[in-house]
Amino acid sequence: MSRSTRLPVPAALAALLLAGCASGAGTPSATGATASATPTGSIAIASPSEAGLGSIPRPTGETIDGTCDGDASCLGLLDAGEHTSGGFQPTLTFTVPAGWANLEDRQGVFTLLPLDIPGDAIILFGKPQATEDDGRIVSGADNSTAGLAAYLRGRTDLDVSATTTRIGGVEAQQLDIAIRPGTIAKARGCEVAVCVTFASGRGKTWDYQAGLAGTERARVYLVDAAGTTTLIVVDSLDGTTFGDLTAAAEPIVASMAFH
Repeated sequence: MSRSTRLPVPAALAALLLAGCASGAGTPSATGATASATPTGSIAIASPSEAGLGSIPRPTGETIDGTCDGDASCLGLLDAGEHTSGGFQPTLTFTVPAGWANLEDRQGVFTLLPLDIPGDAIILFGKPQATEDDGRIVSGADNSTAGLAAYLRGRTDLDVSATTTRIGGVEAQQLDIAIRPGTIAKARGCEVAVCVTFASGRGKTWDYQAGLAGTERARVYLVDAAGTTTLIVVDSLDGTTFGDLTAAAEPIVASMAFH
């Protein structure tokens, strides 16, 4: 997941490319609440093996030990059960099985990392705005859940498959996205053949740009809750773990509630 922040972060989360925090112990298990999804359209997602896109290498030689990223606050290594964010707004409650960690809990960015899939993540972004590959905010864009979902579906550089679901009792948009083969865009800081940016946000102590690099695939959730829009990205760094990751993430996302 392409993500940048003003604040210091280690190399594994630096610049535009979320490379993850390497391996640890534990296996995420898909337990807990389940989300209900109603298909509203289906477009084939590009295979991770599509030639020409390139892929981000997975991090190696590091262990997630619960240390927070940079000067961020965090919950560290997570026990199985319910947890509540300390910095992210709106306040988030969620439930995880064993094998997950939170290393960044800022007002506008919250991460959940699976210990056994280095490089993959669930990332929550606050107050997302539709954004072009050059980093420009789309002027006059509707940045509600419905508006951002329509923006993503209309991007010519993305393959998108869309459904509706519910998160914390609130209707949400769910979109599986990947870079469309033949795309030649290259967002700033891109380390592979093709990168695209689709959202960004900014606050007093944080900012981010979210996008995809090469064969990366993501399941994107958009939800309007507690008076604001939240972007949730379930990110498979090179696309190869997409099925297992989304299966493990589904009950975690379904358990989320915003206050």
